[in-house]
Amino acid sequence: EYIAGAAHAGDPAAQHMYALLLIDGDGVAQDENEAIARLRRAAERDHEKAVELLQANDNPLHDS
Repeated sequence: EYIAGAAHAGDPAAQHMYALLLIDGDGVAQDENEAIARLRRAAERDHEKAVELLQANDNPLHDS
Protein backbone atom coordinates (compact mmCIF):
# COMPACT_ATOMS: atom_id res chain seq x y z
CA GLU A 1 0.00 0.00 0.00
CA TYR A 2 2.91 2.36 0.69
CA ILE A 3 4.27 1.86 -2.83
CA ALA A 4 0.84 2.35 -4.38
CA GLY A 5 0.29 5.54 -2.37
CA ALA A 6 3.68 6.95 -3.32
CA ALA A 7 3.09 5.99 -6.97
CA HIS A 8 -0.29 7.72 -6.96
CA ALA A 9 1.45 10.79 -5.49
CA GLY A 10 3.82 10.78 -8.46
CA ASP A 11 7.09 9.51 -6.98
CA PRO A 12 9.09 8.15 -9.96
CA ALA A 13 10.80 5.33 -8.03
CA ALA A 14 7.44 4.24 -6.65
CA GLN A 15 5.89 4.49 -10.15
CA HIS A 16 8.57 2.07 -11.38
CA MET A 17 8.15 -0.36 -8.46
CA TYR A 18 4.36 -0.25 -8.72
CA ALA A 19 4.59 -0.94 -12.47
CA LEU A 20 6.63 -4.06 -11.75
CA LEU A 21 3.95 -5.22 -9.30
CA LEU A 22 1.27 -4.57 -11.92
CA ILE A 23 3.19 -6.51 -14.57
CA ASP A 24 3.50 -9.57 -12.31
CA GLY A 25 0.18 -9.19 -10.49
CA ASP A 26 2.17 -9.31 -7.25
CA GLY A 27 -0.21 -8.16 -4.51
CA VAL A 28 -2.29 -6.20 -7.02
CA ALA A 29 -4.47 -7.11 -9.97
CA GLN A 30 -2.32 -7.66 -13.06
CA ASP A 31 -2.71 -4.72 -15.43
CA GLU A 32 -0.15 -4.32 -18.20
CA ASN A 33 -1.75 -1.15 -19.58
CA GLU A 34 -1.53 0.58 -16.22
CA ALA A 35 2.02 -0.74 -15.79
CA ILE A 36 3.07 0.87 -19.07
CA ALA A 37 1.43 4.14 -18.05
CA ARG A 38 3.29 4.08 -14.71
CA LEU A 39 6.60 3.30 -16.43
CA ARG A 40 6.07 6.18 -18.85
CA ARG A 41 5.34 8.58 -15.98
CA ALA A 42 8.50 7.47 -14.20
CA ALA A 43 10.52 7.75 -17.42
CA GLU A 44 9.19 11.28 -17.98
CA ARG A 45 10.78 12.15 -14.63
CA ASP A 46 14.09 10.60 -15.73
CA HIS A 47 13.86 7.34 -13.78
CA GLU A 48 16.64 5.35 -15.49
CA LYS A 49 15.30 1.85 -14.86
CA ALA A 50 11.87 2.81 -16.19
CA VAL A 51 13.47 4.27 -19.32
CA GLU A 52 15.57 1.12 -19.78
CA LEU A 53 12.57 -1.16 -19.33
CA LEU A 54 10.52 0.76 -21.86
CA GLN A 55 13.38 0.75 -24.37
CA ALA A 56 14.45 -2.87 -23.95
CA ASN A 57 14.01 -4.82 -27.17
CA ASP A 58 13.23 -8.02 -25.28
CA ASN A 59 10.68 -6.29 -23.06
CA PRO A 60 7.25 -7.91 -23.46
CA LEU A 61 5.72 -4.46 -22.95
CA HIS A 62 7.87 -2.84 -25.65
CA ASP A 63 5.90 -0.72 -28.11
CA SER A 64 6.66 -1.90 -31.64
